Order: sequence, then structure tokens, then C-alpha cells
Amino acid sequence: MDKLHEPKQKILVIDDDPDIRDIISTTLEARGYEVLTAATGNDGLKVAKSTVPDLILLDIMLPDMNGYELCTQLRSLKVTSEISVVMMTAADQPSDVVRGFVVGTDEYVTKPFGIEELVARINAQLRRRKITRSKV
Repeated sequence: MDKLHEPKQKILVIDDDPDIRDIISTTLEARGYEVLTAATGNDGLKVAKSTVPDLILLDIMLPDMNGYELCTQLRSLKVTSEISVVMMTAADQPSDVVRGFVVGTDEYVTKPFGIEELVARINAQLRRRKITRSKV
């Protein structure tokens, strides 16, 4: 399949801050990604299960559950277990980062972050995922 006919890669942004969701969505859509959003962990889980995005950007501080809990749930479900997860958070203590990796995140980005850095990390995760899938 040539590049023009490849389906857009889907990214789900789960963050309770509407400004962050908007900035990330606008940036990623301008780069050709299909972007889905959710403001709560429960809504994010529903969207992830129904659409199975290629990557999830996940805030840790959500109103109904924390991102660690949500990441654990995503990893425990067959339909969502292989989705790349990038945690984005202001929690920058080494113990926070380690906990993120322990529950199954693939990448950890601390706020504030530069949008170009975030896009580069997203691209790297999606590239790794594509390489891994092609080897299977």
C-alpha cells in the first residue's frame, strides 16, 4: 500500500485539561494523524476499547482515576494491551517515572514539554511499533 492510501494512524489523547487536548490535537492533526480525545480515565478506556488507537497520550492526574490505574487496565485487556502508551505529567520525581514504567507505559514525558519533543517521541514510538509488528 502506498503512502497516499495508508490509513491515518490514530492517537488518543486522555487529559482533563481542554487547552492541552486542543494544542496536542491541532498539532497532530496538522501532521496527518487522526486524533481522538477524552477528558476522564473512564471515557478514555471506552474510546480505547472501541477504536483501538495506535498510541495513547495519557495524563496521570485525571478526575476519576489516575493514569497509572488506567495504564494497568489498558495492559490487562487483550484488545488494548499492545497499544503504545506515552504518559505526560507534571509528576517528575524518579519514583513517578519508575512507577509509570512498572505499570506498562512505553514513554514518559514531563510537563511542561515542548510540542516538538512530544511529536518526536510519538513518532519514535510509532516507528518502533511498526518495526515490531513487521517482525511478527
